[in-house]
Amino acid sequence: MFDTVNRVFRSHVREDFSKDSAMNQRNCRIFDFRVAIAGLLVWTMGLSSCAFNKTFFPTEKQGTAVLVTNPRAQEFTLTADDGTHISHLLLKPEGESLAAIFFLHGSGGRALNWLSSAEVLVNRGFTVLMMDYRGFGSSEGTASHRTALHDAKHALAWLGEREEKIILFGHSYGGQLAIKLAHGDQDLVTALVTEGAFTSHNDIATWTTPAWARPFTKLAVRSPWKAKDLIGAINVPKLVVHSVDDEMVPFWMGEKLFQLAAEPKQFWQTTGPHTCSINRYGDEYVQRIKDLLGEPSDAALVKY
Repeated sequence: MFDTVNRVFRSHVREDFSKDSAMNQRNCRIFDFRVAIAGLLVWTMGLSSCAFNKTFFPTEKQGTAVLVTNPRAQEFTLTADDGTHISHLLLKPEGESLAAIFFLHGSGGRALNWLSSAEVLVNRGFTVLMMDYRGFGSSEGTASHRTALHDAKHALAWLGEREEKIILFGHSYGGQLAIKLAHGDQDLVTALVTEGAFTSHNDIATWTTPAWARPFTKLAVRSPWKAKDLIGAINVPKLVVHSVDDEMVPFWMGEKLFQLAAEPKQFWQTTGPHTCSINRYGDEYVQRIKDLLGEPSDAALVKY
């Protein structure tokens, strides 16, 4: 892209300035330099924007919703203020529920992609609500940061009318949403759990671009909100989970969120792929969530 832009502009410059003029040659060099910088900025912004959107909101066709065969699962629709129908999945445990968990999954897929993770919680006594972002599963519309937040707030309000104890559980991109929701609706939230969450949209976009382009990406990509700026004002109990092997969101981002979080808080360092700890450490994971609802147990919680 840079070479193409440079060749086009150089051709126009040579038409307007005489090659025999020393002054014009100097002007050509200055103009070429400016074109190079402009081309670099355009290329970098395109790179960071494409990489960011592809990571969090893929545009490829997602297909139709898969039939839910779990007899305890209920599919239903909530209508947003703009009339868009948003698909949700509610799973209830056998017997009395310990609390309701609003499971905000990572983007780039349907809620059903995280069904096995949700069932870890349901099988151990929790009610779980999941939401399909716009354009995914049976949800209408097109996903964006603004609509994801709007729809999540709507779902939280719906759940708050039916449940006394609500835990926000955010995976990856869902961690950003969970932190934003907890910050704005602490009266509805009992506890907050994040796994593989990043510090801000700008930070993760910058981290995913080549090192030489990161200063430009940092300027080009804006964060609609920053988890690292909000988590310090959230007073409900928090559990920050992050794997040292996370290949998508660096471990230091989880550490940073924990360091900035207000008490009460706990940090759990795990191993394994991105946002897979709930499936790898089911019993321990659930025990740590239970601890957020009351006094911490004597379990080996990593806190620093």
